[in-house]
Amino acid sequence: MEAGTSTSADEVRNKAADAASTIGEQAQRIAGSQFASQKERAVSTLDSLAQTLRDTSSSMGEQQPQLAGIGEQAAERVEGISTYVREHDVADMIGEAESFARRQPAVFLGAAFAAGFVAARFLKATRPSNGNGRNGSAYGMSGSGSAYGMSGSSSNYGTANGGAYTGYPGGTTGGAMGGTDRP
Repeated sequence: MEAGTSTSADEVRNKAADAASTIGEQAQRIAGSQFASQKERAVSTLDSLAQTLRDTSSSMGEQQPQLAGIGEQAAERVEGISTYVREHDVADMIGEAESFARRQPAVFLGAAFAAGFVAARFLKATRPSNGNGRNGSAYGMSGSGSAYGMSGSSSNYGTANGGAYTGYPGGTTGGAMGGTDRP
């Protein structure tokens, strides 16, 4: 009886190992497919960015030749990155990033910080409005840029009323609780 149980356990173990291997292979194929798709999207975006930089540089050529030159250099660098991404797989890119991080850790960390900052600003700029009417207001009832005031001025706390800073929201002398406006 013990021999039969051992054989059954071995069969179950082998079937589980085969299933795990099959699932792992499928996951690798799916991940590879997803990476290829994302890689092509990134290459397309980089190519588009390079073209936009080049177009902007050429339109600025006569008015701002120095800026046009900088824009053209930026376009060339972006095209270089696009070509690199197109020609290398993820293992190559990770290996080169690790190698660079070992050789130049301070530069790598600075670049990672800068890339994170740029990505955060980009995501913040492209985030759709949530429709609550606050548009960046921290405390105000509505408006854009108000940090405390009652309505949409670009005030940080109160407003200037005839050139005199009142210190109270909405430019009143008695605050939001029913004071009177200053003349």
